[in-house]
Amino acid sequence: MPTAQGGMKRTDIGMVLRRLPDLAGAHVMVIGDVMLDHYIYGVVERVSPEAPVPVLRMQREVAMLGGAGNVARNLISLGARVTFLSVTGEDLAGRQVASLLTECTAIRPWVLVTSGRVTSVKTRYVAGTQQLLRTDQEEVKSLSEAERNQLLARIEAVLDTCQVVVLSDYGKGV
Repeated sequence: MPTAQGGMKRTDIGMVLRRLPDLAGAHVMVIGDVMLDHYIYGVVERVSPEAPVPVLRMQREVAMLGGAGNVARNLISLGARVTFLSVTGEDLAGRQVASLLTECTAIRPWVLVTSGRVTSVKTRYVAGTQQLLRTDQEEVKSLSEAERNQLLARIEAVLDTCQVVVLSDYGKGV
């Protein structure tokens, strides 16, 4: 039961936690805005002489599924089987998202690739455990009628096989 502040009561959280094992083996459809989460890790040893900002010496980079893709990864970690539906741009980030989805064999992806869309990328610059900066590369854009119809047709095609549907809306247009 929600509280006045919109959160859950402790007893409700306990109920949710007791039900988590029920997700093992369940077929979950995740529909929503996929993003590419890009992390750049390094160390800061000095401040820039041009401006009072830290200089991050890059040591490694990591890319992973973000947004609705992160929701799908979390469901898999709980043992669910996931059908994933989203839309990306016909760009480098979209190809990276496709590659990451292919690597995760527990996800059955259906991603509509469109030439008029920019795939959202969230880049985080991290020194040690401290995030220094996040940059967002994105363009919020609604789906066209044709794109919406293609997505809805795919949803209808697999809906009857799913026990759970998760809508993961980050306000990016899907």
